[in-house]
Amino acid sequence: MHILVLGDTHIDDNPGVSSIPPQVAQLLQRASVVVHTGDFTSPAVYREYSEQCSCLRAVRGNHDPEQLQDLLPAVQRFSVAGQRIVVTHGDQWGRPRPSRIWREFQGEADMVIYGHLHLPFVVPFSDGYVLNPGSITQPRSSHPSCMLVSWLEGENQWDIETIWLD
Repeated sequence: MHILVLGDTHIDDNPGVSSIPPQVAQLLQRASVVVHTGDFTSPAVYREYSEQCSCLRAVRGNHDPEQLQDLLPAVQRFSVAGQRIVVTHGDQWGRPRPSRIWREFQGEADMVIYGHLHLPFVVPFSDGYVLNPGSITQPRSSHPSCMLVSWLEGENQWDIETIWLD
């Protein structure tokens, strides 16, 4: 099972970007689950993601309009292959470090995924992971990015790959 993790798309906030980048659209087709950490920036962009993937798990971000703030939760919890995943945008804690996010959800998650920082990273803890996919259109100190996450059943571990976009 492949989980595409992305967020902070800011498509309507970004001059010259009017839709989901083609490379991301291809990844959406391959993913069993798509996790979006918020900041779609418009209902139209949210609908575009919803229509292109079979299972979208999304939260609201601080740049999402009121319509999406009302529609999407601040925190979403779900399981994949028995692994507990928590998703949030992260802005409710300012510009939180991974350790702050892990402390918030430790014990209820095997993996916490958050956005807001526009900077991709994977931080392992003794009992789980915190990851941030970066941003596909407005990266900070990085290239545009997203992540592909897979649970390796036979090995009982995650395979986490950062995808650098053109």
